[in-house]
Amino acid sequence: MWPAMVVIIGLLMLRSTAENPETNLVKSVAQAKAREPATVPDEENAAVAYRKAIAALPRNRVSDYDKDPEGRNAAVRPELLRSVEVQNFIKLNAPTLQQIRSASSLEKCNWGTDYAQGAVAPIAYFGGLRRAVRLLALQAVNFAEQGNHAAAAENIRAVNRIVKHCQVDRTLIGAMVCNALRGINRNTVQMIVFQYCPKRHEEIAEYRDACVSRHDPWDELQAAMIGERDFILIGLDQLAAKRIVVNTSATFSSISFEVPLVPWYGSERKAFLAIMDDMDSNFQARRWNFINEPDEAALSRFQLGPVMYATSVVPVLRRGVQSALENAQSERVLDLGMAALQFRLKQGREIESTQELVPGYFTVLPQDIFHPDKPLMMRKDADGYFCGVPRKGRAYIKQPGLIRFYSTGRNGVDDDGFTIEGDAPLPKDEAIRAKYPNADDLTFAIPPFVPVSERKP
Repeated sequence: MWPAMVVIIGLLMLRSTAENPETNLVKSVAQAKAREPATVPDEENAAVAYRKAIAALPRNRVSDYDKDPEGRNAAVRPELLRSVEVQNFIKLNAPTLQQIRSASSLEKCNWGTDYAQGAVAPIAYFGGLRRAVRLLALQAVNFAEQGNHAAAAENIRAVNRIVKHCQVDRTLIGAMVCNALRGINRNTVQMIVFQYCPKRHEEIAEYRDACVSRHDPWDELQAAMIGERDFILIGLDQLAAKRIVVNTSATFSSISFEVPLVPWYGSERKAFLAIMDDMDSNFQARRWNFINEPDEAALSRFQLGPVMYATSVVPVLRRGVQSALENAQSERVLDLGMAALQFRLKQGREIESTQELVPGYFTVLPQDIFHPDKPLMMRKDADGYFCGVPRKGRAYIKQPGLIRFYSTGRNGVDDDGFTIEGDAPLPKDEAIRAKYPNADDLTFAIPPFVPVSERKP
């Protein structure tokens, strides 16, 4: 047995030397650098303006923000939003938030990422952007509470412009940041709709225009994964070339090793490229089901030998695909729900079917990414359960008669618009929890319809 294993290991090691890592490193760096965005003068560069604005954001926090400094609690809780501490905090940040809105209006952006460093290139600016966007969201909710929906919509529109600037660096981390920022926008609109709902259909139209990008998730994924492939190849080639680049405080140091850190280099590289090519073909065909395949099975289809490196990165890439598709689907559901709210405010009645929104609000109704043969769903709930911000520990909404618009999610099962995330089933009702144990619907909800005769003056 042992002699046979020695022979096999020897053959694998010979195969691993079939490619020259130094030559491949030169090629992978050149390939990555070919995707670098054009140089932008500082005075025209949105990235420069963002950095200046973010550096000016006050570091002080009001007492209720100790665990949530960007104002997410205040956005959810009207009594906290109206407090003196929070109002002062918003006023203190207002000039800087105006700078961020102005930066988002700039056409050009270059973050200065050094593509030659691959996956270790610094991307610390994303953390600052997320903080800025959360503050824009808090200010938007505050504008809505004051009845200034035009200003609230402008903040949401600014976030979508920031998303476009984040897409300059086409990588998976960039795509994930875009998903997070779009998610903040959707949650902000959901909060506004339930707590400070506009009374005019024109205001709803403005929110729709500001929040809904109608982007093609497949094209975005394809571009991001091509960039991510280049970055990962640089790392793999560096390891096999007996050196790796370490990022320390935005400076780069090259460390050399006596032996290659990827002993099965040839098989690793071939398997990784085959997996990425397969993923790309799925994007082109608009197929998503491949992410349901177990990671081990996906790797084994292209395995030529040990794939320790690919085993560590491929599951992350596949989760990124899932997140991007769910993000795009959630935006389509929001678009449908906001169009229904527009219809209500303009016509003075509820829609009986989403088909009533064609052609006045859609040329064709938004498609379900996961199940194109199924329409997006609409359900009026007598109990009125809904969780607008599906995170552990968040309060859920209960407004009898609210209407949920939703996709049946990846599992294709109609769970009446409910979602259960990990160990945080929402809403926290045991009967619902038992009825929908695997719910993964993607939902947007609008408040109950109140006839004119029943409205308070």
